[in-house]
Amino acid sequence: MLIRLRSRSTDPNKIGNIIIRGQSDGSYIRIRDVAEVKKKFAETSRKSWINGKTSVSIRVEKLPEEDLEAITDFVLDYMDDFNAKNSGVELSMSRAFLDILNSRLNLLTRNGMIGLFLVVLVLSMFLSIRLSLWVSWGIPFSFLAMFVFAYFYGVTVNMMSLQGMILVIGILVDDGIVIAENIYLHFERGKSPARAAVDGTMEVYPAVLTSVTTTIIAFSPLLFLVGTSMEMMVDLAIVVIGSLFFSLFEAFFVLPAHLSNPKVLRRRNLQSKRPGIKKYFEGFMVWLRERIYHHMLIWLLKWRHAMIAVPIALFLITAGLYLGGFIKNTYYPMVDFDSFEINIAFTPGDGEKQTVAMLRKFEKTIWEVNEDLKLQLEEEGEIIERVQSTLGSAFRGQESGAHAGSIRVYPRDLEGLPIAGFDIANMVREKIGPVPEALKFTVGGRNRWGSPVSVGLMSKNLAELEEAKTYLMTRLHEMPQLKNITENVALGKQEIRLTLKPKAYFLGLDEQTIAR
Repeated sequence: MLIRLRSRSTDPNKIGNIIIRGQSDGSYIRIRDVAEVKKKFAETSRKSWINGKTSVSIRVEKLPEEDLEAITDFVLDYMDDFNAKNSGVELSMSRAFLDILNSRLNLLTRNGMIGLFLVVLVLSMFLSIRLSLWVSWGIPFSFLAMFVFAYFYGVTVNMMSLQGMILVIGILVDDGIVIAENIYLHFERGKSPARAAVDGTMEVYPAVLTSVTTTIIAFSPLLFLVGTSMEMMVDLAIVVIGSLFFSLFEAFFVLPAHLSNPKVLRRRNLQSKRPGIKKYFEGFMVWLRERIYHHMLIWLLKWRHAMIAVPIALFLITAGLYLGGFIKNTYYPMVDFDSFEINIAFTPGDGEKQTVAMLRKFEKTIWEVNEDLKLQLEEEGEIIERVQSTLGSAFRGQESGAHAGSIRVYPRDLEGLPIAGFDIANMVREKIGPVPEALKFTVGGRNRWGSPVSVGLMSKNLAELEEAKTYLMTRLHEMPQLKNITENVALGKQEIRLTLKPKAYFLGLDEQTIAR
C-alpha cells in the first residue's frame, strides 16, 4: 500500500507559516518572522530550445506496478487531442522508453526464431526431423515455465529481464541436444525407442546436470543483491536461473518421454536405402571422423608431451602481447551512443548574451554537418533528428548560471548506415574548431562508467593546488590523443563585498537596504 502526503506548496503564505522553532512559553517562530517570502523569477535564468524553437520539457514516470504500454498510449492520445485543440503550441514525444523495450523484444524474438530454425536444420541433417522439433521445443517450454515462476517473484518484462532472456536463449537447448543425440545413438544400435530414451538419458545424466548446474550456481550470487545499488541484477538472475532450471527439467523428463514414441523414432526411416541429402551429410561426417579427426587424434596422442606445451606457449605469447601494450584493454568499453552533448561554460558572472550567441553558432554548425552527411551517405532523410539547446546548465550540472549552456544532439537510428555516433560527434567537433574564449568546452557522448582518464589532485595549499592544476591541464592539452580535457571544479560567481561608512547610517541606510 502506498501512503503519500501531498503537502508540497509554492504558495508564499503557506511557506511563510512553516514553523522552524518552538519556544518554551508555547510560542512559535515561523519563516515569515525571520524572512520575507515572495514569488519571483529565478536569479539563474534557464531556457531551452528544440530545433530552434522555445521549449518546455515534461517527464512522465511510472510506478513499478503501472503498465508502461498503457501510459505511453495515454500520453500519445493526450498529445493528439492537445495538438488538435491548440494551434500556437505543439506537443511532441522526444523519447519513449517503450520503444527501447520493444526493440529488445524484437531482438529476443529474432534471436529465438533464428535459434529454433538452426536447431531444426542442423539436427534434421544428421538425426531426425521429428527429433529436432522436440529438441527445439525446449526454448518456448523453458520461457513459458519461467514466466509463471518469475511472476510469483514480482519480475516484469523490463530491460534486465529481457537482457537475461537474450543471454540465456543460446544455451537453453544445449542439454536437450546432448540427450537427444545420445538417445538417437542408442536407437541406431537396435534398441527400442523406449529403451533408447531411458538408456540414452541415464548415460549422459551426470554430465548434463553438472554442466547446467554450474551455470545456475554462477548466477546465484546475484540473488543476494537485494537492497543494494545493483538490485536490478536480481531480475536478470531470476530469469536466467529459472530458464535453465526448466530447460533441465524439460530435457530430463519431457524430451525423453516424447522421443520414446515409435512415431518419433522410426526404424523404417533408419533402415531406408533411399539416397537423400541426409545420407550425404552422414557420409561427410563419417569421412571427417575416420579420415581427418581419427588420424589427427592418433598423432596428437603420440606427441602428447609436445601438445601440452602449445597452450602454455599461447598463454605466454598472449601475456607478452598484453604486457607489451600490443593488446589494449579497458574494463568498461565505450559503446556507441544514441546522442551526444556539446557543453560550454564561460567565466561565472558573464551574461547570457554570449552564451546564447555561441549556442546558436553551434546549432547552425550541427545542421551544416547534417547536410554534409546527407550528401556523403546519399540519404534523403535527415541524419540528425533533433537538437535540444539549454541555457543555464552544463557539464551535468557542474556549471550552473547564465554563463553555461549545453546542446544535446539526437541522430536518427544509425543501424544499417556506415557511420556511428562517434563519427558524427567528431565531425561536429572538427567543424566547430577551438573556442578560446570559453572557460570549458567539450563535445562527446556520455559514458555511464565515467571519463576514460581521470586525474585527481589533493593539497591543503590552494595556491599550490591551482598551480599544479594549471600545469597538468597545459601538459594534457599537448597530447593529441586526448580530447574534452576539462576540470570538474566549478568557479563560483564573482563577488563584490560592500562595507558601509558611518555616514551611511546617519543617512538612514543599512546593509539590507543597500542589498535590495
